[in-house]
Amino acid sequence: SYGFTFVIALIPYDTIISRYNLSQIDDPDIYYLLRLDRPDLEAISKYSSQIPLDSMVHQRLKNREEAMAYQAEVCDWREWNLYTENQKKE
Repeated sequence: SYGFTFVIALIPYDTIISRYNLSQIDDPDIYYLLRLDRPDLEAISKYSSQIPLDSMVHQRLKNREEAMAYQAEVCDWREWNLYTENQKKE
């Protein structure tokens, strides 16, 4: 049972949710997708470039991409739990 739990924990659910919503739903909630911990930002960016969205969505997407890129550069694996906890507080 520990092995099964470990395997399930490795699945990137936020990425799966964002890809599913963008491909299957006519009008996905972009704000919700951007609030996920680890969404598929590449797919959201492609989707947002295909349809007209307000500038606030584009700015949030850009901010999220920059923040995640910065965190990937400066954090090592021990800091990811702290980073996730800080994101939940915002």
